Amino acid sequence: MSVEVKGSVVKGLKSYVEKKYPSYADSWMSAMDSQTREVFKQPILSTTWYDLQVGVVNPTKALAEVTGKKVKDVAYESGQFVAEDLLSGIYKVFVAIASPKFVISRATTIFDSFYRPVNVSLPLLEPGCARIKVEGLTTADGVLESRIEGFMQVTVSKSAGKDVKVKSEKASGDGNPYTEYTIEWS
Repeated sequence: MSVEVKGSVVKGLKSYVEKKYPSYADSWMSAMDSQTREVFKQPILSTTWYDLQVGVVNPTKALAEVTGKKVKDVAYESGQFVAEDLLSGIYKVFVAIASPKFVISRATTIFDSFYRPVNVSLPLLEPGCARIKVEGLTTADGVLESRIEGFMQVTVSKSAGKDVKVKSEKASGDGNPYTEYTIEWS
């Protein structure tokens, strides 16, 4: 089974382009392969599952191509944008009153809500530092890892984390069977 992503993630990427790069929207669509373009021409349903390559990786690469930015930078920024967008709504209060440690402890639920199939564990969770191990999310180019880093950086920052640093290590894109993210905060 190929990896799938929830429509809310795909919608977040489309919203990112519309709000941050509106002048590139048409060229972005033109730069996509036909299968990806068809997905983005249709209404994107938040509860529908989409192929990860078609819903996230390919359109991120297309945006990098038309803007002249590095793919990993576009992925990281889109992850930050989606986190900001999600955390300005209903989840704002939850994250604001929760500690970084508590928010990170919910990682398994968060990943299961947006990606499938995926196996998430927390080999390390202590004040100021955590490691999240993600199995099942594989991209050969680091697009997804960068997007998740951006998402985590904003999320932990919003939960009272200061000087938040997120780094993917042992990335599945480098041939490892999983990706491990290290998150540090003060």
